[in-house]
Amino acid sequence: MKTRFIAALAIVVTVVPLLAVDEGSAALPVGYGGVVRWPASTALRIPDTRAPRTAFEAALARSIFDGLYDVDESLRPVPVLAESLPAREGERFTVRLREGLTLHDRRPLTAQRVLEALETSTSFWLAGLRRPDGSLDIEATGPRTLSIGASRTTRPSRVLAATPLSIRLGSAGTGSFRARMREGKLELRGFRGAARGAPYLDRVLLTAPRARGDALREFELQRIDGSWFGARLYGGEEETTESVTVTRAPLMIVAKRSGPALAILARSVDRRRLARVGLAPTDRLAPELPPPGLGGTSATGAATIVIAIDRGDPLMARVVEALRAQLDERGVRLRVGPASRADVSLVSVVPGLPGNVALLATAFDLAGDRGAAEALASGNLAGTGHAARRASSLSALVLGVRQETLHYRRARAVRRDDHDHVLMREIHVSRSASGESR
Repeated sequence: MKTRFIAALAIVVTVVPLLAVDEGSAALPVGYGGVVRWPASTALRIPDTRAPRTAFEAALARSIFDGLYDVDESLRPVPVLAESLPAREGERFTVRLREGLTLHDRRPLTAQRVLEALETSTSFWLAGLRRPDGSLDIEATGPRTLSIGASRTTRPSRVLAATPLSIRLGSAGTGSFRARMREGKLELRGFRGAARGAPYLDRVLLTAPRARGDALREFELQRIDGSWFGARLYGGEEETTESVTVTRAPLMIVAKRSGPALAILARSVDRRRLARVGLAPTDRLAPELPPPGLGGTSATGAATIVIAIDRGDPLMARVVEALRAQLDERGVRLRVGPASRADVSLVSVVPGLPGNVALLATAFDLAGDRGAAEALASGNLAGTGHAARRASSLSALVLGVRQETLHYRRARAVRRDDHDHVLMREIHVSRSASGESR
C-alpha cells in the first residue's frame, strides 16, 4: 500500500497533512496507533488556537481543543460540542451541548464552563455576539443550554466554528489529545474521552527545532520520524523517504507605528531572493485578492528599521537575514527588536476559518485594524467579492507564502496491524467512526 498523508486541517490556502501511514507490520489490535516523533518548525509550546504561529501549529491545536462547531469545505457548520445547529427562538439562538462531554482533567463540560471560556476570549470573531456595551451576549440558561444574541448579519454557528473560539479552560480541552511539556518535548497523548472519539494515534512527541546537521542526523538514525531538511547528511540513495509541504500561510509585514518603514521595505524587497529561504513569492494574501496597500506613506527618511519577529521561528529569522542583505544595498539598516520599540512586525497569517473573508479579517486584525476585522467577521463569511473589495485597504506588505516541507520515513511513522489495517487516520476521526475498534 502506497504511503500517503491525510489532511488534518484546511485553512484558506493551507492544507496541513498529518502523518504518513506505515508499510511495516505489527501485531497490534485493529484501530490502535503507536507513537510518532516529529520535529517542531518553531519553538515548542502548548499549541494555541487563539494565536497559532503556523498552520502546522493550528492543526495540532485543533487536535487538543474543540469548538462548539466546525465547518466543512463549503463553510457549512457541523456540530462538534453542540448537539445540533443553533435553534432560533425569537431574537435569540439556543445551543445545547452534547451529553456526557468531559474535559481532559475529567471535569464535565457544562454550559457555564463554555461561557467562561468564551468570556476570556478577546478575539474579533466575537464582535457579532456582543451587546452595544461590549459585553458578550451569551447566557448559560441550563447545565447544557446556552442562549445567544447575535447581530442581524451574524450566523452564530459559523462564528463559533472559528478556531480562536475553541473551548479551552486552562490547559484543558475536549480534543483528541491532551498536551503537556515534558523533558524538553511537547507530548500529545491520546484522550479516550475525546468529544470526537479516541484517536488512532497513542502519542505524538514533538522535539525542539535543531540545526540542519543535527536534525538530519537524528532523522537518519531514526530517532525522529520526520525532518524539515531534505538533503541526506551522509549521501547515498534514500528509498524509504517521501516529502510533502505541510504548512502554507502568507507571511506579511505590518506597521507598528507611523513612518516610512513599510514603504521603504516595499521598495527594497526582492521576493525572488526570499524564495531561497522558504517563501513562495507573491504580493497578495490569496490569488483572488488584490495586493494590499501601504497606507500612503513615503519611502524616504529612515536609516534604521526595527522589526519585531517571533524569535522562536527559524523561518522568520532566515527571512529577516535575507531582508537585511537587501536593505544594506540601499543603505538602510534592519535590526530585530522588541514589539514595543519596533517600526514593523513580521507575522504569519493563520486564519480561524477557511475562505478569503476569514483570511483577510485575520490580516486586518494582525495589522491593528480591529474594526475592519470585526466588520468582516460579522458579515457573510462565504463570499469572496466583498473581501476582494476590501483587500486593497489593508496596510501591509505581503512577502510570500511560507511553505515548509516535512520529509518523512514511511516505515517509522506509525504502524499497521497484520490484517493490513492502517492504525492511524486523520486524528479527528475516531476508531468507532471508522468501523474499527480496539
